[in-house]
Amino acid sequence: MITYCTFKANNIYYAVESDKIRVVLSKFDISYVPTKNPYIVGIMNIYGDIYTTVRLTDKNQEACRYCIVMKDLSFAILCESVELIESKVLEQSTGVYPRFIRSYIQRSSTQRISVIMIDELIREIRQHDVNKVLQ
Repeated sequence: MITYCTFKANNIYYAVESDKIRVVLSKFDISYVPTKNPYIVGIMNIYGDIYTTVRLTDKNQEACRYCIVMKDLSFAILCESVELIESKVLEQSTGVYPRFIRSYIQRSSTQRISVIMIDELIREIRQHDVNKVLQ
């Protein structure tokens, strides 16, 4: 079984393998950085390391109460809620999905959690391609 950190952003549930996460914070300070990229909020100093902080929504980040700090990447994701789950079965995505989602966890008959490939997500955020999916 693999443990995943699931999180909600813009009322959509996503998952990341928990071994790719350094820490989840409920208290954090962001230094806002002016940028044309709508998904980059700013930077954070976490344990002496600088992280680019992003959100997967164009909405106000006040609803974002948690910050998921990725391990081995200078990247942190703001989100509304966080939960750990275990799953042994991943389903392959078959519809029109972005490159950063290739599989999902079917949690119940009504809830499907998209599993994020972090490297692809970072690439799409840098290219502003995320908005094709999150609108």
